[in-house]
Amino acid sequence: MANSTASVKVNITAGSRSVAVTIAPTYNGLADGVIDVPDTTVSTTAYSIPFGSIASATAVWVQNKTGQPMSLKLNGSAALNNLPDGAGLLIAAAALATGPLTAVSLTTTATQSGAGTIEFLVLGDPV
Repeated sequence: MANSTASVKVNITAGSRSVAVTIAPTYNGLADGVIDVPDTTVSTTAYSIPFGSIASATAVWVQNKTGQPMSLKLNGSAALNNLPDGAGLLIAAAALATGPLTAVSLTTTATQSGAGTIEFLVLGDPV
């Protein structure tokens, strides 16, 4: 894929405060999909976001649709925080920075009740 530019737009309005930000991450590869989290999956089951051929990401979006909070890790670090059900995480940069993002994982915090999913989109430079 030829060098491309995405457009990430965020608009937040809270009370009288309004913030609008646009970031244009460049990328040569992308991974996009949905990970199924089956009913009765046990607690502490880890799901790695598949980066495919992407060695370092300029943008990553994940959304937790499991019905439970999930533990979030970036680049194999210790768990950062729980990503609540329905919540999403977006990290975007115009270009690769020092210490690029190379891995994201979510881990169940309880036994899964009903089927759930994790949606994702990863943009970046291929291996």
